[in-house]
Amino acid sequence: MPFFKFQIKQVYKSKFTWFSLLAILLVCCYFWLNLFQVRNQDSSDLQDAKGNLALIKNNIKEYKEQLEEPHLKPATKKKLTQELKQSERSAKDSRVLTVALKRKNWQTAYHYLIKKDETALADAQRNYTGSLRLALAKRDLLYVKTLKKQKMAKENDYPIKGGFFVISMMYDVLPFLVGLAVIFFLTKLYCSGYVERMRLGNLLPQHGQSLISWASGTIMSSGYFLLIFLLVLILPSLACGFGNPNYPMATIDAGAKAFTFRPLYQLFLPTIILAILNLAFIAAFVLLFCQLFRNRTITLLIAMLTLGGGMLLPNFVVSVRKFAQYIPMTYFSAPMAVTNSFGHSGPFIVEGSTEFITYPQVNFTNGVIVLAVSTTILVCLNYFFLRDLKMGGKPND
Repeated sequence: MPFFKFQIKQVYKSKFTWFSLLAILLVCCYFWLNLFQVRNQDSSDLQDAKGNLALIKNNIKEYKEQLEEPHLKPATKKKLTQELKQSERSAKDSRVLTVALKRKNWQTAYHYLIKKDETALADAQRNYTGSLRLALAKRDLLYVKTLKKQKMAKENDYPIKGGFFVISMMYDVLPFLVGLAVIFFLTKLYCSGYVERMRLGNLLPQHGQSLISWASGTIMSSGYFLLIFLLVLILPSLACGFGNPNYPMATIDAGAKAFTFRPLYQLFLPTIILAILNLAFIAAFVLLFCQLFRNRTITLLIAMLTLGGGMLLPNFVVSVRKFAQYIPMTYFSAPMAVTNSFGHSGPFIVEGSTEFITYPQVNFTNGVIVLAVSTTILVCLNYFFLRDLKMGGKPND
């Protein structure tokens, strides 16, 4: 255990560890402050209601002007009168909805939002332009109905509450920043055991040393991530609250090609599990290349290109998604696998796509299997390389 404690102290006492942690928190703070500053802006629902009301008022004005024209045919006059009455009813609904949204009278607002979303769904079914539009219309309707049934207030479009904010950061910001920091300090840790390609650890007993190095790297990386995760969760919660743990979060039933909803609290544990498995894989990967090249710069470059590139490639190159489930780096953005939203989150939607394309193979279960198997293989390779290394020599000398 002295070797294990020595490695832990190396990372704990490193200035880079604490500077990188502070830098990640500052980046998250920057995103949160931006969201906090716009929190009082009108929600998308209120903006839509105001815009719709303005449009209807303009239509009413035009209908009245047309009805005042002389020599109108009876059929035309009758049609305009009907449209005017329909617009006046719609204007009344829009006014009530606008007032309800401003006052956060959610049960009243939900009544009219459901009517609006039912109309949008019927329109999508009539004018079928693709399964994506239909799925989105069903999602919006189900979302409002779920909130109304559970008597929950609709959250702001900007996730400033702790529970919502940390999950939003786990989609892309935290995996990239934490992964980058972990690669840096593990490379420094593992490669510090070599002087001019000579492994100083050969002077120590070899039994279990590879496993200890990997385990210490995994534990330190996991502790580093959990500390950041908790701080990103707790600090916004102190300012704005945690958020309702039962709040419905959109997920995808990839088999049925439809959106479903799960409570917020159900996303946390699987997200953390996948994140820790990712860090265990990174630790084994960096250790292997440290043993192969015994050079900090080369190891760092290869790790960043391979792990970073492997994370971005399946998200942005559509052709790679067919076998993305076999790439361990696919699961670095843990919430995508947990919510089955791989390929349909944020910027990763194919521009102009009208079909609701899903990737059911990229899910939490496969993520656990792929990461566990990949990490086991790398740990075994580390063991065999370490066994064959000699003082200043190369593998299999």
